[in-house]
Amino acid sequence: MRRLAIVGAGIAGLAAAWALRSEALEVTLFEQRAELSGRAASRRAHGAIYDPGAQYFKTATPGAHEVVLHQLPTDELVDIGRPVWVFDGAGTIRPGDPTENAAPKWVYRDGISRLGRLLAAGGQATVRMETRVAHFDQTLWGWQLADSTGLDLGVFDALVLTPPAPQTAELVEASRMDATLREVLSAGRPIARCSLSLWPTPDPWRGPLISTRWSTPIASIPSIGWPSRRTSPTVYRPARAC
Repeated sequence: MRRLAIVGAGIAGLAAAWALRSEALEVTLFEQRAELSGRAASRRAHGAIYDPGAQYFKTATPGAHEVVLHQLPTDELVDIGRPVWVFDGAGTIRPGDPTENAAPKWVYRDGISRLGRLLAAGGQATVRMETRVAHFDQTLWGWQLADSTGLDLGVFDALVLTPPAPQTAELVEASRMDATLREVLSAGRPIARCSLSLWPTPDPWRGPLISTRWSTPIASIPSIGWPSRRTSPTVYRPARAC
């Protein structure tokens, strides 16, 4: 069975593992923190629950709608039912975009981090918490991962990097790989990256993670691809994770 490593157990990494749960893959997630869900985090203070990162999420694609509303448990799921207001750098508050506000904005009664826990519970992946992948090496046998102490974390046939772009760039810089691949990665750095998939074989991954509505592949060779959202002929924004 082929082995897949996913760096990061935020929503992107957990959604990747969940989407691949029926594939003939041995999936392992590596998370440097002691909790799941990444920026979709929840906290408790003074008897209240609050979400310091993302406050809600949307199901803007049929796939996301099917997963959240029909495949995952919905007993704690609620639509916040209120319009979102925005403010600019000067602190001016104004109504948000009417079209964006018209769509349901979902959250869980016990915090948005439940989404990550549900994805983890429904998948078949092994999750290694408090394990920071410091670098990886491209070898004849696949992608060899190691932590900051040099401890071998295993060799994998494929690798998906889901941390935010700056951390992903640092990880790539600290790692060893084919010079041509490194050149491609370095040339693409100005483009915001959501998740970076590295495959040592010539077969491109068929990839359930990229939403056709929100994402446009903007760079692709057989072993690498960046998903992003195209908002104009020259501007690209990171793709949605789920």
